Amino acid sequence: MRSGRRLCSTALFDGWSGTLLAEPTVVVDGSTVITVGSAIDAPDGAVTVDLAGATLLPGLIDTHVHLVSDRHEQGPAGAGL
Repeated sequence: MRSGRRLCSTALFDGWSGTLLAEPTVVVDGSTVITVGSAIDAPDGAVTVDLAGATLLPGLIDTHVHLVSDRHEQGPAGAGL
């Protein structure tokens, strides 16, 4: 494991089942998720990151974005509102 991390948090939202996994462990190597589950031991060389109180949302990125354009200078009518 070249740059492994073991992430421990309070909950993990499973987007496939729509459920929360309590006390999850996520093992990541670089930018790749290796495994997700409960009570997973850290692989050799992995750093454990304690995210107590956090809920992990795997795959959910950029949920709040402000796109830049000059339409905002035209006001609501120019934005098609």
